[in-house]
Amino acid sequence: MKALRELLAAWLRRDAAAVRRQRRELALLLVDGEAEELTFQREGLTWTVRARRHTITRNLFVHGRHPGAELAGTLAWLRARGRLGAPFTTVVDVGANVGAPTLFLARETGLRVVAVEPVPGNFELLLRNVEANGCGDRVRCVRAAVAEVAGEVVMLEHPKDGQSEVREAGGQGFGRVTAAHRSTRVRAARLDEILAGEAVPPGEVAFVWSDTQGFETQVVRSGPSLWRAGAPIYVEVWPEGLAAHGGVEAFLGAAAEHFAAFVPRRDLRERGEDAAPRPLAELPAFVRELPKQTDVLLLP
Repeated sequence: MKALRELLAAWLRRDAAAVRRQRRELALLLVDGEAEELTFQREGLTWTVRARRHTITRNLFVHGRHPGAELAGTLAWLRARGRLGAPFTTVVDVGANVGAPTLFLARETGLRVVAVEPVPGNFELLLRNVEANGCGDRVRCVRAAVAEVAGEVVMLEHPKDGQSEVREAGGQGFGRVTAAHRSTRVRAARLDEILAGEAVPPGEVAFVWSDTQGFETQVVRSGPSLWRAGAPIYVEVWPEGLAAHGGVEAFLGAAAEHFAAFVPRRDLRERGEDAAPRPLAELPAFVRELPKQTDVLLLP
């Protein structure tokens, strides 16, 4: 009913763009759970996603972007500081899901992308989306979970996109394990080792984008050669998820070991290249005051 009301309101005020968005919202509501997959074109890209009305699918189908202003702001900030040109050749997307933001990173930076995704269903869609958009020569897809210790981890795969995470004995960031989850044992590898396997020197990495549902401490600890070489990392800060995967203090400790400053997502969204870095000493208070999750750009 809400989608219908908003569609009518947009039509009455003759807002053509809003009408198109609300029509897509309604279409996604109607198809939710009635099909396995949804294939569509948006903003010059072709996507195949699960036909479920959740975050990534909804953002791509309705709005054409995932993520949105935070990606644009981050790229503007990095470009203004010379990190999206020579000698940098590569961007790393950890937790690449079905290819967002991988495909946007490839298109909007012109650099090679190493896309790392552990969940089998997501990885299959990632490969298909890369191929459908003719990006196979610039996007290298790696099926693995990034972890501090190489080996294997168990992933809990959920039908809703963005809700798969590493299984922990003490509980999950997303709450209890349900019948909707499927446990899958996957390869775990250090970020340093993944890039060495792809013949990418640390000094050629422009930056890392990471969204791993609370496993960010492991990502940071697994890539010290990158941070020593000066690569920033845009990383999710989700206190509940961090608490389930080693603790918030462990994340703060890893950040303090490798980074000197940070830029919050809100500043990147609103100010772009003009966003001012904050001293890393302010990160603990910043995290304690969070009403929910956010992201930060960590700067070595």
